[in-house]
Amino acid sequence: MEVMGVGEEHTFLLFGDVVLGLRDAQPGATSSSQVHHLALRVSQFDGLREQLLLRGLTPVREREREDSRSLYVEGPEGIEVELIHRPEPHHHECDSPRAGR
Repeated sequence: MEVMGVGEEHTFLLFGDVVLGLRDAQPGATSSSQVHHLALRVSQFDGLREQLLLRGLTPVREREREDSRSLYVEGPEGIEVELIHRPEPHHHECDSPRAGR
């Protein structure tokens, strides 16, 4: 395990090729488990929206960052599922990259 970055309210950990983002619970969170969202990496972003719509899933929002693009769908119990594409999967922007806790 490697700490990829620590921000004011989150920590990103790297387990092999898998990134685990841990975020503090937000005030007023409605999920009883306090899970805000689950992020799954996808290998390709082009055509993803269309694939979701064909399967009856409507993206609730989209986000484009410097190092990634994401589509979000509503999952079980209101937990968002983020489908994220990173051209460079080992690069993960954070407020304080590679800082330890």
